[in-house]
Amino acid sequence: MNKKEIASMRKEFKSDSYKLRIKDIYTVYVQKDSDEIYHAQYNPFSMLDLDQQELFLKNFKKVFSGNIDEKLFELKFVPNNKATAQDHLIESIHCESDRWQELMINLIKSNFQDGRRYDEDVVFTFIRAEYYIATNKKEEENTVKEPFIFCSMNKTTQPKKALLFDYVNKEYKSNLVLDAMINLTSPIQGFMFPTIQQGVNADVNHVLYSTGKKNLPDLFFVKSVLNCDTEIVTTDTEVALFNQVLINLLGGKTNPKVISNVYHKIESIVEIEHEAEEDNEPVMLDYKDINHILVASGVEVEGTDTVKHALKEVVDNELYEFKAENLMKNKKITIETEPVKLSVEAQNLEKVRQVQHEGKLCLVIEIDKNVQVNGLTIETETVKE
Repeated sequence: MNKKEIASMRKEFKSDSYKLRIKDIYTVYVQKDSDEIYHAQYNPFSMLDLDQQELFLKNFKKVFSGNIDEKLFELKFVPNNKATAQDHLIESIHCESDRWQELMINLIKSNFQDGRRYDEDVVFTFIRAEYYIATNKKEEENTVKEPFIFCSMNKTTQPKKALLFDYVNKEYKSNLVLDAMINLTSPIQGFMFPTIQQGVNADVNHVLYSTGKKNLPDLFFVKSVLNCDTEIVTTDTEVALFNQVLINLLGGKTNPKVISNVYHKIESIVEIEHEAEEDNEPVMLDYKDINHILVASGVEVEGTDTVKHALKEVVDNELYEFKAENLMKNKKITIETEPVKLSVEAQNLEKVRQVQHEGKLCLVIEIDKNVQVNGLTIETETVKE
């Protein structure tokens, strides 16, 4: 699923949606000091009161929030001869509610293998729903109904002790609330199965996984619960790999203007590709594209074979392709040196120079206006070349 498809589906998590209809909801409460199910509850979603429905819908939208490769990942199932999560999820889409609950419990239990525990009690929320998707982008009236499973995992918090004033009896007293609060505003993680794409419809070979923290997928959950491939390339990982490729190709040093030109060129490629394409698919950069970007940025590269060799050294795959959008998220480059630490937009690196002045190594930054420190304007000095 691309970001446009995810955004479109996310908008439909609302009580009056005619494209997305939630049929069943199943919540399972697990205590932190045990892997035993403390409580489980099944309901038709329509039987919940409106306030509860709204709280859950906001939670589901949160699970669907974030950028692809940062918080959202389309994962592939690992082939296995035994019954896997993929088999159970396929079965759970159309089976009877009792069987569905049994299958979801099995998924939960797989998350607590090898003595795994959480700091707080956790609540798993599963829904079965239907999403109506157009079979043709130009003919939205032609739609098909795609059923899917959705899961949200949330921690609980205990209310803090407080001193209350009783207006009726006119007395102070401490609150004795024992009910746990389910933190629906910050889901730990979640997933949707199958993925649903425009024109392709349901893809049962992939699952859309969501992590609560950027660039930190729960690999235990991915492997043990979803039985998916754990070789996940996050945005941070891809940026680091690309930087290492540049280091290898540039011999470990360069002019800041070159780096600025590289990111300007990548940004230009993304803009041109998105203007030409309507499907909003990610723009991929292979060894030929990297060679072209470097040459256009003023770097002398000894042909595409040199780029292939650099890719082979860094990612062990000379045909590896980078997602251009991921590289563009490397907006700030940190410059660490004594006695300062600075963050500079990658495209503005051309305004940074390292020079020798009076025998000292200096960092010179071109700025647009006077610098102020604690409200005081720094005096401008004229320095001879």
